[in-house]
Amino acid sequence: MRAFPFLCNAVDRSLAAPEMVLRREQTSDSRNVILIHHYTPAERGQILAFCWWVYANKGRWDREELRAAVMILSPLMLFPSTFFEEMSGIPASTIKKIMVKPPQASAYRVTGTCDMIIIHSLLEAAAQGMPEYRETVRELSLAKGIPGAMLARISGVPKEILNRPDRGLNFFAEKPDLLMEKVATVSQRLMYMTRNPQERRGYDAQPGNQRSVRDALAGTYLGDLRATHAPVPDDGALPYHFSIPGFPVLRKGDPVGIDDLHRMQEWQMLYQLPVSGAL
Repeated sequence: MRAFPFLCNAVDRSLAAPEMVLRREQTSDSRNVILIHHYTPAERGQILAFCWWVYANKGRWDREELRAAVMILSPLMLFPSTFFEEMSGIPASTIKKIMVKPPQASAYRVTGTCDMIIIHSLLEAAAQGMPEYRETVRELSLAKGIPGAMLARISGVPKEILNRPDRGLNFFAEKPDLLMEKVATVSQRLMYMTRNPQERRGYDAQPGNQRSVRDALAGTYLGDLRATHAPVPDDGALPYHFSIPGFPVLRKGDPVGIDDLHRMQEWQMLYQLPVSGAL
């Protein structure tokens, strides 16, 4: 699990503070329950990568390793038991017994279907950049048999803008934003963090530097903001699927030996994901 630190952080937070991860969005109709899965782009990217890693190796791993993978992912409340059955090859009757539900979570079960090909498509598109990712999400939203709520949950793009690549902005609301129900200024966020150092916990979300987007959105009510948590890395950063173990991540200027090339080829053949971003 050392290869997936952001995934581990997301799991820890979902177990320790489920109310900060699985939140209900306020709506005018009390019957319309909208759940927001509050994971950072890095967390979501590693979650998708971990799923694909397990799926690609399910024929190689023993049953205990596959059971452990299901138990690790289940507290995130992102995937239904049918997905875990496809991912691991473990029968549904066993899957339901080993799934872990966060204490006091605001949802009892995860609904919808999710084919593994969706995970692969999102990972592949995320490595190409935000325009390509949003276009892939749009195409998936128009495909038959893919529930919008499920796609929004997995992709990090709100349901109402799944087929609108021109809408939405990557922004991760933090505790001061949630308390005020609007985007805090840079100084307001800093003041809150300074006055409440006890709230800084090891499993808290780490959304990265959001200064520029926070400056642009300051004062915007969260209910009016269609924020996305798309797993697209910042410019110059490696795609999140490079977290999958076994790939020799090479930087510019590093010597590339024949063994490195062989490992890259083997890795790409197994996972069917782009490796060009590593060089």
